[in-house]
Amino acid sequence: MALKQKTLNKYKVDTITNFPINFDGIRMQADEQYGNQVWDKHFGDIYQILFLQKKHLQYLGFLDPYMALHNLSIGLTSNDLLHHHNFLRQVEVYRRNFVKALNDKHAYGGSKTGEWFWKADQDFYNSIHDFKHSAVSISVMIPNYFLDIIVFLSWFIVLIFSIIISVKKIELL
Repeated sequence: MALKQKTLNKYKVDTITNFPINFDGIRMQADEQYGNQVWDKHFGDIYQILFLQKKHLQYLGFLDPYMALHNLSIGLTSNDLLHHHNFLRQVEVYRRNFVKALNDKHAYGGSKTGEWFWKADQDFYNSIHDFKHSAVSISVMIPNYFLDIIVFLSWFIVLIFSIIISVKKIELL
C-alpha cells in the first residue's frame, strides 16, 4: 500500500487507472527487490557456513596430505566452492539486471496498468547484453588456497627428509 500511495503522490493522481505508466511493472520490481534481500540474507548465510566448512577441511590437511592435494586440485581446475560462488554471484547480478530491465520496460514502456498481455518488442531483447562470465583471477585464488599450499609443501618437505634419512640408513651391498 505504501508503494501504491507513494507512486500516486509522485504522479499526482488519485487512482492507479489514471497512471501514465503501468503500476504492475513497478509492483513487480518492488517484489523482486524484496526477494533479492531475502535471497542475499539466506544464501549469504549458507555460503558463510560452506566457506567455514572449507576452512576446516583445509586444516585437516595437516593430518592428511590428501586433503591439501584435493583442495588444490579442485581449486586449480575451477571446480570448487570459490569458483561456484563467483559464477553464481555473476549470474545473479545478470538476472537481477535483466529482470529490472523487463520490469522497467513493463512499467514505462507504453503499457497501462492491467495490460498483462503486453509484450516487449524484439528491439528491447536485442538491447540486452549476453551473459559473460569472468573467471576467478589467480590473485583472488591464491589467498584462498594459501593454507593448502603451505600444508602440501610441508608434507612434501617431510617426505623428502624421510627419504633422505631412510636412504642414509640403508647399507649398500
